[in-house]
Amino acid sequence: MNCIIRKKLVLSNQTVTLILILVVVFCLWTQHQKIRRLQQVTDLQNRSNRDLQLALLQTSRAFNQQTELIHELVRENPPKDPSIILVIRELNELAKLCTPYLPLMAMEMESACKLLGADQLLNSAATMAKILENMFKDFFLKDEVFQKRFKKKTVNLGNLISYIEDRELFTLAEVAFLKELKDLRNEAAHEIAVRKPKGYLISIHRKCIDFIKCNVPRFSMAV
Repeated sequence: MNCIIRKKLVLSNQTVTLILILVVVFCLWTQHQKIRRLQQVTDLQNRSNRDLQLALLQTSRAFNQQTELIHELVRENPPKDPSIILVIRELNELAKLCTPYLPLMAMEMESACKLLGADQLLNSAATMAKILENMFKDFFLKDEVFQKRFKKKTVNLGNLISYIEDRELFTLAEVAFLKELKDLRNEAAHEIAVRKPKGYLISIHRKCIDFIKCNVPRFSMAV
């Protein structure tokens, strides 16, 4: 009888030992899997960072090349049209006005001036649309109603204008102009060889300048 009990005790001890070993092995394996997953996430993040840095570098090079091309165009063919020269002067003055409050927007205005100087009026108008779009984004950054409404949507000039119109934040004439500018920017971005009368594009620039001048205090308070 004692012999049987001793055998059972030995078996029981062996079983407990085996279970402990299995538990330790499982814990080590689980820890190894966690470390492995963490390493995979780290590697993926590193690859993403490298890809992002490469994309930024390529974008920067493309922007620098485009900027140098515009500078070369301006140097070789300085603007002669008095109406364009006047718009450039007014836009430069507006950029100086905006620099203390909206420095990035002021830089974009300077880019628009260079495009105007290179007789790239359509591209310059598209730049002005981008300026207004980003001004509106900053302006509505602290608007809780706007943030809730577009929380799961990509904010673009179209839904910015829709919100402005719904809330009656600008006049009907201003909203109509913003819609016209949006359509022009979309046409320039998505269609090939877009042609617009020079007088019309100059008028668009003047309207942009007047609109920004009238609303600089509101925009600057949002920053």
